[in-house]
Amino acid sequence: MTTAMDDDYWNALLADGESSAFSAPVKASAESVVDKRQAHSGEPPDEVHHGQVRFAYRLEQAFADRLMHVHGLGWFAYDGTRWAPDDQGHATRAVVDVLREAHAEAFGDKALAKDIARCESAAGIAGVLQIASALETFAVTVRDLDADPWLLNVGNGT
Repeated sequence: MTTAMDDDYWNALLADGESSAFSAPVKASAESVVDKRQAHSGEPPDEVHHGQVRFAYRLEQAFADRLMHVHGLGWFAYDGTRWAPDDQGHATRAVVDVLREAHAEAFGDKALAKDIARCESAAGIAGVLQIASALETFAVTVRDLDADPWLLNVGNGT
């Protein structure tokens, strides 16, 4: 079943010359396709996606400045002075907070209520965190953290 948004999206792609029924398709980058889909839908990513992906984007919106995922090391939380390993469950509590806030919006929105129900389990929360760990806002490598070997972190944060 196609929706009006799907038809508008594909018609806009055809009008932009990215593809034609009578010519070989032009390979578009994933970013350009996603950008155009969001531009045509007019909705933020957390409204376009469903389930764990939806809440990964909501987590990004709410906690981008307080959480970070270092590939190979795990989640880190900002404690006001430094990024500390998340050995106290800050990332998990952040997902629970996002789900709790979504409950307030879910009245009358069956799709949102269904997404919340899918994510309210240990596996659902772990899934949200796994997806969020790949989002550019959270994803960091060890090389990114040690970009300048001449900088020294001190207790007062300077």
